[in-house]
Amino acid sequence: MSKLQLSQLIAEHRDIYDYCEKKYLKEWSAINYKNFKGEAEFKKLDIRREAQRDAIDKTLINCLVKYADDESVTDELLWALISAAHKYNLAHLQDFGISKDDAMLVYDRCISAHQSWNKASGHSFERYISRVQTSEMKENEVEFVLQKDILRKIKNGQLSNAEKDLKLIQNWAENFDLYAVQTIHKKPRIFGCIQIKTSIRDRVGRDDQFSKLSMDNCFWTVEAVLNGAFFRLPKYKAMVNGGSETYPTNNWHGVYAMSGIRSDGRLYRDDDAFRCMGNHAVQAAHIFSVNRPQLNREWKAK
Repeated sequence: MSKLQLSQLIAEHRDIYDYCEKKYLKEWSAINYKNFKGEAEFKKLDIRREAQRDAIDKTLINCLVKYADDESVTDELLWALISAAHKYNLAHLQDFGISKDDAMLVYDRCISAHQSWNKASGHSFERYISRVQTSEMKENEVEFVLQKDILRKIKNGQLSNAEKDLKLIQNWAENFDLYAVQTIHKKPRIFGCIQIKTSIRDRVGRDDQFSKLSMDNCFWTVEAVLNGAFFRLPKYKAMVNGGSETYPTNNWHGVYAMSGIRSDGRLYRDDDAFRCMGNHAVQAAHIFSVNRPQLNREWKAK
């Protein structure tokens, strides 16, 4: 259902959509501007949102009651069709001379373009980091590998890690964007887990839960950040370095940022080639190989 475009969904369920739209527009039109001290006041974002929620809620109840005895009409279908009516109403595509019949097709194409951009741009920084390779990394056969390629290698039996490690990596896969790999005697092995962020505001509170698990299993665990300005704030600095009541210990072996910070503890201001991160990766690979238990949460690159 979620992968079906709205234009296709409406075409397949036209009668139901027409009813949903009629009820939605009725509830929307029934909103009394006087309750909001006129239309100008109504246009304020917080008030408008409350009115939208009210119209959506009443429409949903009406539709659920009408189709309660029709097993072919699921709650999910009704919700999707009401969302289409809401989006069409708010987009005002008629202002651009777009007919009602074409509106959802135009909407679908715009959403598709937007999602395509999000997917392409969201992985851009990951691809950039995956191409990092200092002279030390090259000499020691160390590389950063994209998550999708690691999962493929695991599936094809191309990694020499113990089965326990591989199961952990598969369980963590979506929570790390890249993995650090060293090849010794033509046998590649994962030794590190890497999170990538253009800004540390993106899911950083969730990231640290998995980074701690990774360190506790003696993997080199780091984050590469495009803009690390938020790490100047005491809360986020402590999230990396530890030392606060909320974050008594470090949550990564290191965080590397291209801009916004100065090096401080486990925070590293790196260059555009991420040489510092690359050289620390080589140190971690060596420890992982010769004495892995030392690669615990307290370990710190020189």
